[in-house]
Amino acid sequence: MRHQQPAHSRPRPLPTADRPVSPEGLDLARDTFECQLPDGTLTYCDTGGDKPVLLLLHGAYLSHQAWLPQIVELRQHFRVIAPDLRAHGTSTRAGKPYSVAMFAHDIQHLLVTLSLGPVYLCGHSLGGMVALALTLNAPASVHTLVLAETSYGTSSNRLEAFMTRWTRPMFSMFSVRWQAGLFARSLAKRNPRLQRYINREVLDYVQDSSTYLAIWDAVIAFDFASSLSKLQVPSLVIAGAQNKKTHAQARTFVQALPDAELIMIPEAGHLVNLDQPDAFNSALIAFFQTKVAPLERDGAIR
Repeated sequence: MRHQQPAHSRPRPLPTADRPVSPEGLDLARDTFECQLPDGTLTYCDTGGDKPVLLLLHGAYLSHQAWLPQIVELRQHFRVIAPDLRAHGTSTRAGKPYSVAMFAHDIQHLLVTLSLGPVYLCGHSLGGMVALALTLNAPASVHTLVLAETSYGTSSNRLEAFMTRWTRPMFSMFSVRWQAGLFARSLAKRNPRLQRYINREVLDYVQDSSTYLAIWDAVIAFDFASSLSKLQVPSLVIAGAQNKKTHAQARTFVQALPDAELIMIPEAGHLVNLDQPDAFNSALIAFFQTKVAPLERDGAIR
């Protein structure tokens, strides 16, 4: 059962020109809801009807709209649920200091509220960290796990630890507005529309730099390396071929997780699901088809 607020309280979606793609056939006003948390609300998109549930968790400073290419396509096969993590999009910004464990607890609360599980779980970047924590803490809630351009920690070697230590002063030193432009240019070099989308999402923190910094603190504090072997669900690791910074950890995921495989998507960087959405969607569907129970294979996932 959906936890639905009155229509006037539903969040307004971004203008079409500022979204990563045009959400053809998707009514974001109709398909966006709010789940009550103890200290606020969690916004989520819920579309696709009575099918196996695919839960999509976005990366830092973005929102569920980062998944629009997946929502539009994959709702043909799944009931797609894509929340805004705490402190992102229009979800609550209460609860500082944040942690990945806190974000995961919010998602677990959403699943309980909606009486969902087990779900097909896919997380990108920070969303992948949250997916790891959720799978560890609530294994019965997760059927399969997809980790896209994600990390099990930001200090897996000396160089990475050194770079991580220096990012925090940099985030404090430069304005959010300046960093928004930097992220947009570096993550979407040849895609003006995607640049506008990233810029728009990050600029939402211009007047709330404490939240912006608190999100990054949650990212750099996350360390899941010692828990990887504890996960027992089938896993797919997806990396963008052009973002070599994540390749070492992607290979470690496959070595450490008991049942995992790796796919490198050509011509894609960190925003792999937005850089090459068709290849990304195809990888998800192919993986799920090999891991689903026979009943589901004969049903919605085709």
